Amino acid sequence: SYMECVEYCIDLMGIDYVRCGPDSLYGDHQDHYGVFREHAKTGGYGHYVRPDRPVRPPIHLPSGVLDPGYVKGLENPNEFVNIARWMIKHGYSDPEIAKVMGQNAIKLLEKVW
Repeated sequence: SYMECVEYCIDLMGIDYVRCGPDSLYGDHQDHYGVFREHAKTGGYGHYVRPDRPVRPPIHLPSGVLDPGYVKGLENPNEFVNIARWMIKHGYSDPEIAKVMGQNAIKLLEKVW
């Protein structure tokens, strides 16, 4: 499911604009996401509703959609390498993999800073 989203983004925007990053944590990150997900449903911006910012509209999952809490194979930052492994297995070139794994982020940071 994660790599389907990556491929969709590549098809939509082009390989030069897609970057993956390990957003998960070590330890009990599934519980962390569960707490964040519940908070997001009420319109919070992370850990709490900030008084100086508007409340976001609640997030609702479509009927019948279940949130598994994590992506199998990407349960923690050590498994970030599985993205590259998947791309190799599915015929992406070394330069394409390098872009998605970090070069595109470096390119963006160089433009911003």
